[in-house]
Amino acid sequence: MVSIPGGTMGSPKSEKDRDDDEQQHKVTISPFYMGTSYTGAMAGGYGE
Repeated sequence: MVSIPGGTMGSPKSEKDRDDDEQQHKVTISPFYMGTSYTGAMAGGYGE
């Protein structure tokens, strides 16, 4: 599980290859947790 906080969405002006029409904006969400999964290959072969 990973914690997902609220915050700013969008790419910062300093991001490489950012388009001029991209803008950051604030979003308001309640913090939540999201499940994650991975394979043995992602863990360096552990469990394969």
